[in-house]
Amino acid sequence: MDYLIFLPLLLLFLAFLALIILLWKYTELSRKYAELSELKDSIEQNYAELNRKYAELTEVKDNIEQNYAELNRKYAELTELKDNIEQRARKIFEEYAELNRKYAEIKGNIEQRARQIFEEWKEKELESTSMRKAEILFREWKQRHEKELRRDAVKKSKAVITGKITEHIAPYLPEFKYNPKDARFTARQLILLFLTVLTKEN
Repeated sequence: MDYLIFLPLLLLFLAFLALIILLWKYTELSRKYAELSELKDSIEQNYAELNRKYAELTEVKDNIEQNYAELNRKYAELTELKDNIEQRARKIFEEYAELNRKYAEIKGNIEQRARQIFEEWKEKELESTSMRKAEILFREWKQRHEKELRRDAVKKSKAVITGKITEHIAPYLPEFKYNPKDARFTARQLILLFLTVLTKEN
């Protein structure tokens, strides 16, 4: 019955051992819980960081979409501007071609008119030169033959005066066989027109 004395001691030892094991387990569990809590906090921090990063990425995505939309709008504006520039360039080229055509036409007309004016001027200048030369030659000829011309003019004037006197006096000369009333002076040399005039006498 001696072993019954050690039974409470054995039970006490086992209870103490079980308590130690429980304490060790509790400590281990507390450490694990602390690690898990720390891990949970770290996960929450990482989750919050991921949420922040996600929000930043979402904002960046929105900015990219906005920039993409702005780029599309700018591209459409540039395309429209390019089309307008090309259309304006074609119009300017057509106007330039039309101006070149008109310039060539006007230039041709001006050159033709200039040639015509030059020809007219040349003809007038030649005519004027010829007239001046003719006048000079005439004056020279007149100076050389002035005395002879004056003598010839005096001679012709005398002949004309004599002829006029003769025409007016001839019908009244005794040798004139016709009636002086029938004679008419015609203002030409030595020509008398005789008209039969019915008078009371005949």
